[in-house]
Amino acid sequence: MFYTNATYPLQRGDQQSIEALFYRASYLCKSATKEYGNGLHGFGVSRR
Repeated sequence: MFYTNATYPLQRGDQQSIEALFYRASYLCKSATKEYGNGLHGFGVSRR
């Protein structure tokens, strides 16, 4: 499976593009709310 927007443009010195990339990839770092191996997804777990 390939996503149509699997790449992300990053411009050196462009703070807005760096922040947008960080926001887009930040879900990968939320290991505290992810459960592995049980076949379930933690959708909405991080909402307060």
